[in-house]
Amino acid sequence: ELTYETFLDAMHPEDKEAYLALNSKRKAKNDYTAHYRIMTGSNPIWIKESGTKVVHEKRTMSLAIIQSLDVKKYPRTNMDVLNGLKIDQALFERLQTMNTKGKEYTLIYFQLANIPFINERYGRDVGDLMMGEFISKLIYHFLGDAEALFRITGIRYAMVIEDHRKYGMLKRALEEGGDLVNYTMSFGGTRQSVYPYFGIHTVKVFEEPVDEIAARAEKALNIALDDKTQENYFMIG
Repeated sequence: ELTYETFLDAMHPEDKEAYLALNSKRKAKNDYTAHYRIMTGSNPIWIKESGTKVVHEKRTMSLAIIQSLDVKKYPRTNMDVLNGLKIDQALFERLQTMNTKGKEYTLIYFQLANIPFINERYGRDVGDLMMGEFISKLIYHFLGDAEALFRITGIRYAMVIEDHRKYGMLKRALEEGGDLVNYTMSFGGTRQSVYPYFGIHTVKVFEEPVDEIAARAEKALNIALDDKTQENYFMIG
């Protein structure tokens, strides 16, 4: 039997304080997610805890699902959403299919610019976890599934949005600077924001080669990444 005290004793010292602070701030019926490390000898295991705080007969308790995250370094990571992403050749095939349909769509290249800094400061496992969490949020809010998202390099991605409504949501989020695209996460005692930059190209002409379409979206991203650009996105077309 594992008591709460034994559980806390097994938690990584750097994560325990943040976990206890999160516990004290939770309100009844509010869902929460926490990431922390449990020590097994000298080796930490990353844990993801998802649950809700409830009050029953004047007693406060948390109901949660706890799962281990077997973090591995890039190119294979623990995050299934990253492991399953298609590479750039599949992107070109997707663009060819979209052009054949002849229906307007938006191609977006984006880069998680500060992941190298996070890797260097906090470790590659934290960087992988943050990328996976951010990508999952992006898929949930703007794509619906991972089939339209592609990994170009370690920190650079592309996505194809067919739904004008979902693209409108992303555009508003970018213009308003909301937390859907400027995403702050906590992993144990580490609290850090992911800084994404977006290059956006809305395709309305379907006869041009797909490599030119991709190059235009990538050019928009490179402009967004330029230090002279005030916004974290740039649109072409």
